[in-house]
Amino acid sequence: MRRTGLLALAIAAACNNSFSGDDPVPVDAGTGDGSADDGDTRSDGGSDAAEAGPTSCVVAQPFSATGWQFLGDATLSGTTAILTPLAQDKKGGVAWGTRHSFGRMNATYQIRIKHAAGESPADGLAFVFVDSKAPPTLGAGGLTWGACQLPGGYAVVVDTDPDQPGDGMRLKLVSVASPTCLDALAFAPLGDLANGEPHTVQVDANAGTIRVDVDGATVLTHTIAGWSTYEGWFGFTAATGVLDEEAAVISATIAFPTEPPCP
Repeated sequence: MRRTGLLALAIAAACNNSFSGDDPVPVDAGTGDGSADDGDTRSDGGSDAAEAGPTSCVVAQPFSATGWQFLGDATLSGTTAILTPLAQDKKGGVAWGTRHSFGRMNATYQIRIKHAAGESPADGLAFVFVDSKAPPTLGAGGLTWGACQLPGGYAVVVDTDPDQPGDGMRLKLVSVASPTCLDALAFAPLGDLANGEPHTVQVDANAGTIRVDVDGATVLTHTIAGWSTYEGWFGFTAATGVLDEEAAVISATIAFPTEPPCP
């Protein structure tokens, strides 16, 4: 298992240019320095990522045994999805199985990650949007968050593993069809998101341009080369290896502005 406090993000969508402020400089894999603009904090304190018109399809159902599918070691605590318990060698996820088009998507979700006292954080969690007609399933575990080796698509990863090169947590954008997801399409450094406190992540995808905000500040913007719009399912996954880490998603609102109202 890796131990790189990275925030890994892998997304398959394009960023909404309506966000306020100057865009940060995109950071692509292979640059070696992992640097990125710290981004702009929204002046109005609002959330662009979950905005949708009255005719849009918006999935805002609280986590429950109805609608959401719980996979692997994932459990439900009230209306919070616990993807992995505070234990080693666990892998879990929660998925919305209805197929959607990911050409245009706005997602806002609140996460909470905590690790065992006196230990380093484990691996983090991923928001996946998968190119597949098959039912939702989990990918490989351990340092790949249960998100890799899926049929296709992308993931935005909060990588909390502290022992990878570059030190510190990272936000990553990865291709989930990759055998390891270790070669991120883009990445950016993050603060400590494994502190047991709630943190809000916003993902705006627009025709292959992905913009990610964390706690109101833009962290990463990247345009995926050769993007082609696809349909599939979305969800959240996490996995642990030799370290303990509880990864949870408290709430999620996913909007598809170009789709008619959800059934």
